[in-house]
Amino acid sequence: MKTVQSNEGQLHTLEGLAGSVVLLLAITYAFNAFIVTPASDVDPATEINKNVAEDMLEASAENGDLKQLVKHWNTSEGGFINSTTGVHYYEDGDPDPDNLSIGSAASQAFTERGYTYNLEVSFLSESGRGTLTVVENGDPGPSAVTATQTVVLDDDDNVSSAAGPVRMNETTSYPIPKHGDRVYNRAEVRLTVW
Repeated sequence: MKTVQSNEGQLHTLEGLAGSVVLLLAITYAFNAFIVTPASDVDPATEINKNVAEDMLEASAENGDLKQLVKHWNTSEGGFINSTTGVHYYEDGDPDPDNLSIGSAASQAFTERGYTYNLEVSFLSESGRGTLTVVENGDPGPSAVTATQTVVLDDDDNVSSAAGPVRMNETTSYPIPKHGDRVYNRAEVRLTVW
């Protein structure tokens, strides 16, 4: 008997090994081609911040703090009481946290946790809508969320002046104009957090 030696078995083994390496490289390349990242630069706490902002505005509206914030205006000085010197609003800070409950609530909910916010009041006017800045802390980031709450101002609501409290409908120094028959105006408080 004659035995025939063949190298075909070794070739098939090397061929299979080379094919496996090529397949493994292709799979590795494919996985590296698709980088898994978050869908955007949104902060994971965005939904929580929105809920906290909505709850804070709602609670402040129910207990009268939100209306107090909108009325916290000094007609003699032309700005919010204890606002930043040189501007009518609170710049890079909370709205008078020593005298307004909503100011201390915003400080605890956002500022102390490292979040920034802007607060403004939108109101009706003869030319459409006007806006009054309450807190200005910069431009909102990509993860900004906004909550709103409506406040009804009455004709007999008071604002401050050097001579003491003065009714809103008796002063021309209050930036929100009278716009309505049965109410002074309807203002929308807008809180933007990022």
